[in-house]
Amino acid sequence: MRYLVTGGAGFIGSNLVRLLLEKGHGVEIIDNLSTGSRANVPNGVSLCVSDFKGYLAGSANPKTDGIFHLGMPSSTPLYREDRGNVYRVVEDFVHIMEYAAEHKLRVVYASSSSLYNGNPTPWTEELSIPVTDYYTEARYYVERLARVYHEMCGVQSMGLRLFSVYGPHEEFKKQYANLLTQLLWAYRDGKTFEIYGDGEQRRDMVYVADTVRAFVMAMEAEDIACDVLNIGWGVNYSVNELAKMVGAEVSYTENPIKNYVLDTLADTRKTWDTLGFATQYSLEEGLTCLRSYYLPGTK
Repeated sequence: MRYLVTGGAGFIGSNLVRLLLEKGHGVEIIDNLSTGSRANVPNGVSLCVSDFKGYLAGSANPKTDGIFHLGMPSSTPLYREDRGNVYRVVEDFVHIMEYAAEHKLRVVYASSSSLYNGNPTPWTEELSIPVTDYYTEARYYVERLARVYHEMCGVQSMGLRLFSVYGPHEEFKKQYANLLTQLLWAYRDGKTFEIYGDGEQRRDMVYVADTVRAFVMAMEAEDIACDVLNIGWGVNYSVNELAKMVGAEVSYTENPIKNYVLDTLADTRKTWDTLGFATQYSLEEGLTCLRSYYLPGTK
């Protein structure tokens, strides 16, 4: 099989590309390199530096069997700093779904657990979505467009509501990287990590190898129609607990962020029922892998 991966030079996307290659698939990457890097692209893999509209205007190749769409800014601050990202995310997704409709392709795309903010945990896919910022509005709009394209054009799609994903190849996201990764960087560099609030906010952490496996399972599923699924571990840890596990020195400051997500926790029953997917890496196992990547020679 041959797949398009938007955002394939980014953190999660590059891990997905590696898994697809390991499974013997052909891959073409579309990435504007806003938070990705050419260094994340495996040798021999084609990279189109563009958004999907630019790809269509240039080297679009209908000889693909499906689209993995991860090419969207994945951090709330990126939308606060540039609200135009909302428009660009929606426009790009329309182009993707039009292409998928024309060529009868399945689309598996990254959504976000941030949509649930304000709901009590654990979070199920059936909860109401109280849009609280530009990031969640963009991601929720994408989910709704997926439903429209299924109803109007028959496009099969699956949106994966990702929880706190961590793992290798995230260094190019810099200050937008996952909390656990930033704690490890602070430890490595001998810096004090600043925590907003008292550090008792809790996060459901999921290792990137589990995450990309879920993307592939969604693409390979027999019949997904149009749906959304949680991709999390189903266990959460406080920021204080994470810092202690890493060994990072921390300080505390007043939280300046409006509508800050206090706790995240996935209910994963629907994901299991739909895909048979469950995470394989515990936090301890994932952290060991993270250390070996960012702190080689340590345990």
